[in-house]
Amino acid sequence: MHSGIALSVRYNIEHPALRSGPKWQYFKISMRVEKLAQTVFTLLEDGAGVLLNLDTLCYYNLNRTGAAVWRDLEANTSRSLEEIVAAICDRFEVAEEAARIDARAFVEHLARFKMVRIG
Repeated sequence: MHSGIALSVRYNIEHPALRSGPKWQYFKISMRVEKLAQTVFTLLEDGAGVLLNLDTLCYYNLNRTGAAVWRDLEANTSRSLEEIVAAICDRFEVAEEAARIDARAFVEHLARFKMVRIG
């Protein structure tokens, strides 16, 4: 059973990089998502994980689904949203539309906090 991609956020709101939102208005499913070098990941014993942006000191606690998505992104350098959705559907029992909604929100949030690049 898939319970969505959960994360909790802690960040330094005073950091200039976090004061503005993403520069795009529409996220196309074919756009590539790329991990940024300043983001580091630590896998926890229970399968969850923590992301840390070394520049902004923003960090995320990821559930197992979010950690699996992140590990896949690290292993493949960059992925399209379509590829991320397919990987979620292959690994977890989830409808494609639910996976697409969760993955899009997850990626957009990570982009807002400068952990991934979308292009």
